[in-house]
Amino acid sequence: MCVLRSNVFVFLVALAGMNGSFMSAVAQDNVPKAVPQNRAEILKAVERLKLRQPRLPMPAVETTDPAIVIPNHSGLGGGIVNNARMRNKYLPPEFHHNPNVQSQGSPDQSQPDFGLPTEFSVQLFWIVSRLNNCHYCLGHQETKLKSAGVTEESLLALDTNWSAFSDKQQVAFAFTKKLTYAPYSIGDDDVAELKKHFSDQQILEMTFLVGRYNSTNRWTDSLGIPQEDHREYSSGLESKALQVESTTAIDIFPERTQFTDWASWDKASKEALQRHPRVFFKGMEDKGRAPHLSLLATILGAKSTREQLDKVDSVGSLPLETRRYIAYVAARDDHAWYMQHVIHQQLRDGGMTDSAIFALASDSPGVSKLNVAAIAFARKLTCQPQRITDADVESLKQHFTAEQIAEIVYHVGIAAMLNRVTEVAGISPPLRS
Repeated sequence: MCVLRSNVFVFLVALAGMNGSFMSAVAQDNVPKAVPQNRAEILKAVERLKLRQPRLPMPAVETTDPAIVIPNHSGLGGGIVNNARMRNKYLPPEFHHNPNVQSQGSPDQSQPDFGLPTEFSVQLFWIVSRLNNCHYCLGHQETKLKSAGVTEESLLALDTNWSAFSDKQQVAFAFTKKLTYAPYSIGDDDVAELKKHFSDQQILEMTFLVGRYNSTNRWTDSLGIPQEDHREYSSGLESKALQVESTTAIDIFPERTQFTDWASWDKASKEALQRHPRVFFKGMEDKGRAPHLSLLATILGAKSTREQLDKVDSVGSLPLETRRYIAYVAARDDHAWYMQHVIHQQLRDGGMTDSAIFALASDSPGVSKLNVAAIAFARKLTCQPQRITDADVESLKQHFTAEQIAEIVYHVGIAAMLNRVTEVAGISPPLRS
């Protein structure tokens, strides 16, 4: 997935030395945006995003629409939310839920066993956004944390020195980082470490939040949503502190191993059938409902997500087969065994053979050019979300409408959340028929 720099881009980089503001407004074409290496670069990046040209046309501002205007007490300073503008324009009404407007903590803080403090959950969102290099969400979380009274020193430590936080926070931060950039590597030991500090229910709540944050990053960043003009980003820290190198950010996520033949995959998938759940949740023995739906039903902040999942196959203009292909290849790349089996069975019920399903994650999936394009984009957005470029979205425009492109991104985001939640929980995949 490496991309070569064009001669035009190299020229623009040189020109940027003479005119930085011009460079910041230029489309990135086929080159991923740079990962800020320190706090000074973070502040410049989130401020510069105000000049970003979105990859789908930004709808007109309707300042009277409560769906895209948040109040001053929201933690974001009030005003228009560009994320909500794009969702309302390009997604069906059933998918208009905007995670950035909803409170980031659990809705009932009176239940200490279930609830996660808002400041803590926003710190997790900041870490996820830092790793995915989503400057839009990173800027929003900066604003929320400062609104909550978090100091500049603490924000610096979040990027450079986790030892400044409690052992409990450090464990959660490390889990969040691993679940974001290498979800396939989460194992029993990771969950066992969490259990030293958190209840099973809190682990589920945390995992859902991290999954949802990964979903939101993929939406806002891949569509190139610009930062709102009314937000301000600056720091009173000394220059030396602002130059401390990040220990949180990762420039390129590691390559993910792939199964090259059906027999190897089938053997590994059958081994996954034998696993035991890593966390307990109410209703896990309910045979009348799919395990992932029973799981989500226990999570306080997942009500809107559950409502969307009820419509995920029936709402929108994207062909159902394309949605299924996206969900399958995302689950394959995330090594999400439960979701692989769920989608695999759906595809088999639709008439596909095991070999044809397995081939979807290959370089030549044997489907239409339209679906080849959707699959390639979905796999990159799943594995390397921080490296999506203008050219990636332009390639989809040859086959899909703007609304369908938005739906592709949305479905990749849903997969990112479901894959993480179901694997951390260790749900055993259902037996294949």
